[in-house]
Amino acid sequence: MTSILSDLELIRSEILKKGYYVYKNLASSQDCISLRNIILKKIQKSPKYNIRINSQTIPDYTHKRSHDETHRTTRYYSFFHNFSKWTDVEKKILIKGINIRNQVELPLVKKNQTYKEKKSILQDYNIFTKYEDLTGMLPPHRDWQSKLKYPLLQFNLILSEQNVDFTLGEFIFEDYNLNKIKIHEDLKIRMGDALLFDKYLLHSVDITKNGTSNIGRCSLLIGARAYKTSYFLEKKFLFKEKLKNFFNIPPKKL
Repeated sequence: MTSILSDLELIRSEILKKGYYVYKNLASSQDCISLRNIILKKIQKSPKYNIRINSQTIPDYTHKRSHDETHRTTRYYSFFHNFSKWTDVEKKILIKGINIRNQVELPLVKKNQTYKEKKSILQDYNIFTKYEDLTGMLPPHRDWQSKLKYPLLQFNLILSEQNVDFTLGEFIFEDYNLNKIKIHEDLKIRMGDALLFDKYLLHSVDITKNGTSNIGRCSLLIGARAYKTSYFLEKKFLFKEKLKNFFNIPPKKL
């Protein structure tokens, strides 16, 4: 127990100083491959929406998101209220990740009321992202626009092996000290490792290229957060989605 608590203190301390922490071996390589294969199969059968919807009743779904007209990423959104429909490996990895994140944040909640209130109104979910060969990328952006007293954390778990599954597609972020860091080149992050980082940090992904396996670059964001969609808006969005799918209207830009 003492070891676990000391590990959490170290993680928390590093994040408060730099905005991130590299968590080695969050998942085994075999579990990463299994999870990747499971999600890729689920993408084929899941509902397809052209807009992000966050609610307490929405099923896990697929969304092709991009900041322009080019198909750059395919994303699969999974929600903790759908836990009973997850496979064992999904439960193993996602619950482990969210529990670690929550334990790191727990003492901080007690120190700042604004931080506590912000956490309470946001919904946790997860995003599996597959980057398309030679077009997949993310421009520099922040997942949270304003810096809070304490960080809103999320895990970025790598589900592909660099130089085997993909050769290009570096994830680059800027820490609290404005250092630009490449997770593969500088931090030596490999499949199964995860970056636990503040949603406020500026980050991007370079143009991706598939490797010899042709799997491509795949990652899993555990503990992403967004404002909850009301029941009324959810039904309104879903109705519009049916119309868009029926008329084959392309998704909006990111």
